[in-house]
Amino acid sequence: MPTQLTAAGFRVEQLCVYETQPRPDLAAALEAYAAGVAHPPAWVGVFSPSGAHAARPVLDAWARQGTRFAAIGPTTAAALVECSLVAAAVAEAPTPAGLAAAIAEAEQQGAP
Repeated sequence: MPTQLTAAGFRVEQLCVYETQPRPDLAAALEAYAAGVAHPPAWVGVFSPSGAHAARPVLDAWARQGTRFAAIGPTTAAALVECSLVAAAVAEAPTPAGLAAAIAEAEQQGAP
């Protein structure tokens, strides 16, 4: 967009006001959670592509133990594929309620 605005004669100053960064202790927090439960989670909701990539090592381990993944939308589902994982459910509406509905539907259909 800055290129198009500059070409149209506008003066453009770019300022980064938001930056996504993974939680520094994410892997440790997920591993601590996993150590405290008898079984891996049946489902994990993934709410962003960056979250899928940041949590990949733990998600990989859970996938090998049968955990299924639900994506908040198609972009996040694609990120799971980039991580060699599968979204067994994809929300039609990018909301927690939409994610819950997608999981419920997948459960009814017997999603792998």
